[in-house]
Amino acid sequence: MLARQATELWFPTGDTLIYLCAKAEAHRYQPSFRLSGATLCRKSEFFAIALSARWQEHGESHRRLLAQEGAKYILYFPPWADFDDAAEEADTRRLDSEADLHELLAQLVATRNFFAYLFGRHAVCLEDPLGASMLSDFMDRMEMYVLGSNADAKARPTREQTLGEIEGWLRSRAIDDPRGAPQRLIDTLMVAERYQWTEIYTEAFVHGAGRYDLLCALPAFTFVSPATRQLLERASFSIKARVYATVDSLHTFTFPILSNLRPRRARRGSSSRPDAMGIPRAWRRAYERFRAWVVQYYTAIFRVRSWPPAHFSRGMILMLQNDFQALYELLVDETPDRTDSYRRLLSQVLTDFDGPGSGLAPALPRLPSLPPEGSPLRDRRHSREAISVVLLDSYNVGAGGNNRFVEAFKEFERGYGTGKIVTKSIEAREGRWCLVYAVLSTLRGVVVEWEGLRYRWGVEYWLCAELRGVPPWLYRRGSGERTFGLESRADSALTMQTTTTMAAEEEDGDRTPTNRRSVFD
Repeated sequence: MLARQATELWFPTGDTLIYLCAKAEAHRYQPSFRLSGATLCRKSEFFAIALSARWQEHGESHRRLLAQEGAKYILYFPPWADFDDAAEEADTRRLDSEADLHELLAQLVATRNFFAYLFGRHAVCLEDPLGASMLSDFMDRMEMYVLGSNADAKARPTREQTLGEIEGWLRSRAIDDPRGAPQRLIDTLMVAERYQWTEIYTEAFVHGAGRYDLLCALPAFTFVSPATRQLLERASFSIKARVYATVDSLHTFTFPILSNLRPRRARRGSSSRPDAMGIPRAWRRAYERFRAWVVQYYTAIFRVRSWPPAHFSRGMILMLQNDFQALYELLVDETPDRTDSYRRLLSQVLTDFDGPGSGLAPALPRLPSLPPEGSPLRDRRHSREAISVVLLDSYNVGAGGNNRFVEAFKEFERGYGTGKIVTKSIEAREGRWCLVYAVLSTLRGVVVEWEGLRYRWGVEYWLCAELRGVPPWLYRRGSGERTFGLESRADSALTMQTTTTMAAEEEDGDRTPTNRRSVFD
């Protein structure tokens, strides 16, 4: 970068040359950027001063460099901090270690990204862990050359406007992606909290809660604010508790939904009251048979010798969620008839599983059509072809897509209903629905993620952090409760109702101020 031009920041009509070195070293390198001086002056009061006749040198070497490139101005941005001794102006710092080389590269990239922002070009992101402090290094330059120098400039954007533009630029260029090195995540958290960038902070917080054990083992974690550290710790413990409870249920696919049975035979279509009825034995049998089939299916899909797997990864849980959600969409009845006693009984069973305080009627499944009472078709045993037609009519058209689990379920239902009367398929559908409902309600605790989350793929840690108290500065302002957290299980996706939210300081005219002590020190 020192010895060559950056094509994306080299404008043929530009009149300002940018050297990424000290003035005394300029004869050894080419200018890195060629930019418009007028644009620089519009962006920052610092550049308006730096490009003025008072601060531009008029020596022979300076004029020779300008004539060589056909430009009007030159600015120097050495990668190292200012020297107290003017005799040490040159970039004579020795690169005694690999760490020194990495630091040099990081500082050069930060300066390049600073000018990339000013001219709307893409940012350069170093491979982890070299770019651990990329965001804070970039903001150091913004503070020195733009935010600080424009504080009293009436004709330029306010600090708040500039910070808003920076936030949008960072997100549009994916510089806020927290999935890389944990050191970069810590850096993002610190910068976002300092400038109160809510979306960038929340995104980093969610990923930080999922990687809390790794973060807190790093020395840099001690520089994170106490409020953020406390919130991360609480969110991490909450994630672990919910993951443990969810995985424990998935070990056997056993849920307390049909546990309090009062078996009793009752003929479908009768006028029995639900509180006087027992849960049909057919529901329990269908529930257990479906549960055994699900275990067998995922044992094959996950390629494990036996159930449960030794470890449930986030990817496995998301596959379960995707499959059961597709099945739910295939079977759900958007306008259920709740007058039938069995429908009311099923609704009561699901409500009891949700617990008190739901306030919403649980969704019910579509059922195969039952011939009227007294019809000879009511007790007719169906062939495979006949029951296939009956079952197809009970599915939502177009739902389920090409999901393998859904297609396997259809085959499973056809196999069960072959040779049986349609009532058996109806009762079996209701029993299976109890398992579908229980699985989705249980998975909700670990798969519901902040709706504004952008970087959710390619990670195996959990992203289901509760966001109560996030971001912390809203609470410090006393703005009241703000929660992007997990909803209760009662507010499941299975309910009938769902909700979808520097002033530049210059000692002389020979050098441009460079990266001084970090604004975060």
